[in-house]
Amino acid sequence: MLVTAWKKNDSVERKILNESALGDYILDGKYGNTYRFIPRKSFFRKELKEFITASGNKIFFTDRRDEVRMKSETSKKIVFYFMPISGGVDWRSANAMNRLMPYYFKNLSRSLIKNTIIIRIADINGVRGSGYTNSYNYENYESDLSEFIEEMILRYKVNRKDVVLYGVSKGGAGGLFYAAKHNLNSVTVDPLISKNYSINYENDTYLFHKISKDLDLVPIINEKLEFLPAHNYVIGNRYVKETWDEILRLKGVQIFDIDDETVKIHRDISPNCVPEQLMLINRLLLNI
Repeated sequence: MLVTAWKKNDSVERKILNESALGDYILDGKYGNTYRFIPRKSFFRKELKEFITASGNKIFFTDRRDEVRMKSETSKKIVFYFMPISGGVDWRSANAMNRLMPYYFKNLSRSLIKNTIIIRIADINGVRGSGYTNSYNYENYESDLSEFIEEMILRYKVNRKDVVLYGVSKGGAGGLFYAAKHNLNSVTVDPLISKNYSINYENDTYLFHKISKDLDLVPIINEKLEFLPAHNYVIGNRYVKETWDEILRLKGVQIFDIDDETVKIHRDISPNCVPEQLMLINRLLLNI
C-alpha cells in the first residue's frame, strides 16, 4: 500500500493515506489484506514514554541511559534527537512504530561525552510524520513540542548551554526549527527545511503535501535564527544540489560542507559524515 502510494500520485492507496492523515488517523497494522487505521490520539507503545501536554496531546519519547556513560548526578547534558524517516523495509512497514520512531544510531551515547542524556522524540503524525511541525490535522503540534522541550530541560535541571538539538533529514529540519525557536544549540545533517524537496524530487515520499501547513520552513527559521547567540551547525554536501541550495538560503548558521563528490544523493550524506557529526555535537557539549 505504501509503495503503491509513493509510485502513483493518482492511486487509490495515496488518496486513502492522505485522507486518513487529514482526518487525524495513523496507519498502524496490517492483518492479512486488511489495514488498520487508528486515531492519532489512540497511538500507544509500551516501550515509549509519554509526556501529556497542556492541550491533552501526547509526545512520545525515550530517554534511555547508558550507565557506563552516566557517572554524575549533578552535571548532565541533553541531546534531543529528532528522528529521520525510516529506511529499508521499515520505510514501507504498516507498523507505525517502525515508520515514525526508527531506533537509529543505537550506540550514539558511547560517542558523546559522559553525563549526556539522549532524548529521542517520535514524530507521531500523518503517514511518515510531519517533520515535527503543525499540520492541518494537528494544528498545535509545535506548541506541544515546545512545551515538552522546555519541561525536559527543567526536569533534568540542565543549563541551556548544555543542550544540543540533533537530527538528520526530516529530523534535521525539526532540530533546526526548534533550536531557532528556543535559542538552543543544534547540529543538523542535510535538513529538509523545504518539504518541496520530498514533493518535487522524491514524488512526495513522506506524503507531506496534503497535511503540511508550511512547506518551506526557511523564512520562519531565518526570522528567529539570524540574531540569536546560539550555535547552529548545518552539515551538507555541495554535490547534492537539490538540498545544498536550500541550506545556502539559511541565515545565522554555520554551514559545514563535507565536499564529497562521491556522495550524490540526499540519503547518503549522513552515513558519510558520522565523525563530523560527533565532533560538532561534542564540541557544543564541551562548550568550546
